[in-house]
Amino acid sequence: DFNDMAVSIVTTTLTRETDNFLLDGFPRNCYQAVELDKFLAERNWKLTKVVAFTCSEDTLRQRITGRLVHEGSGRTYHEEKNKDNITKETLQKRKQDNAEVLNERLAIYKEHTEPLLEYYNARGVLYKVDAEQTIELVFRDICKACNLLSPITGGC
Repeated sequence: DFNDMAVSIVTTTLTRETDNFLLDGFPRNCYQAVELDKFLAERNWKLTKVVAFTCSEDTLRQRITGRLVHEGSGRTYHEEKNKDNITKETLQKRKQDNAEVLNERLAIYKEHTEPLLEYYNARGVLYKVDAEQTIELVFRDICKACNLLSPITGGC
């Protein structure tokens, strides 16, 4: 099934020698989280940080429904905020960047992914980052969460 396939892909990749790793968008549900925990425990590895970006649904709706993409390069723009299209070529709206698809994705998130916040909070590894801040402040907070120095701010 999809969950087992996703777990297999991630764990196969993680079996390579590594001291640190970053997972983006995984796990997406509690089943995947439990399987990841089992995998890590078998190797005496420990998950030390889970960074969750927080944002209001209104902000998500505004960002997603206003997103534009330059097809040739994949660069993203926003119809209200970022109109500096350096190529001056036509920007496209992706068919999935609409309110209906967002509502479906939010329902899936609330049912399957949101419970992970409590799961990881109970383990003491959850760090929330306010994604409604400026890019610089979001980056700073990610650096703080991961105990990294920020090249932009000179430290966390």
